[in-house]
Amino acid sequence: MLRARKALRTWTGFLFVCVSIESFYENLSTITTIKPMSTIKIEKIQHKGSEKIRIEFGYDKERIERVKQIPGAQWSQSQKAWHIPDTNEDVEKFNQLFPDSPIVQPTPEIPPKAEPQEPQKARNEIVVEVSAKNIWLKMPKNTADIAFVKTIKFSRWNPKSYRWEMQNYADNLDRIKQYFGKRITQIVTIDEPKRKTNLAETTKISLYDKELPPITKNQIRQFEQWMIHKRYSESTVKNYISALTTFL
Repeated sequence: MLRARKALRTWTGFLFVCVSIESFYENLSTITTIKPMSTIKIEKIQHKGSEKIRIEFGYDKERIERVKQIPGAQWSQSQKAWHIPDTNEDVEKFNQLFPDSPIVQPTPEIPPKAEPQEPQKARNEIVVEVSAKNIWLKMPKNTADIAFVKTIKFSRWNPKSYRWEMQNYADNLDRIKQYFGKRITQIVTIDEPKRKTNLAETTKISLYDKELPPITKNQIRQFEQWMIHKRYSESTVKNYISALTTFL
């Protein structure tokens, strides 16, 4: 009888231990299924030249899958966080997927400031400046127009003033007016300052002004322009012209 009681006590104790262990494991599995919820940190950033919303949280598969549902979501290795475009659509989607997180307001879209453009008229202007000796021509770059200007004797391009230069003699101005026609937006007459001359120079000039046949005068004028084009000094040109007019 005594042995039976001892066996019963031993068996009862064993059952109690088994039930306690089973209850412990059930509670342990319940505890392990509870995940600590990390906070979600949100901030607006500039990333690769674009407005982005940075989303930072501890590793959580469920949250990662939710973020991936946002079309513009991307993982940034440099930021060590997810980011989405700062647009109405993406922000609204984020607020739907993460109702427990802080509500994000999209940044108002500001249209880019338009750069001031040069008026079309100014770029297409053709301006002719005329003095007693020279003609200056400002015009937009055009292959046909350049080919025409090159047919004018002694014409040359001045890269400093961005215009064509040529001598104002014969029918140069008339040819320019006839070719460009109504495309010329402005013709400016420039009065060159008169240079003081001494008595000797006055005498030489008066010799040039004496009565000569029209053909001879035109030939002398062409010769004078040729010397100017060849960059003869002003005094040299006047000496040659004076000599010609003296002996004709």
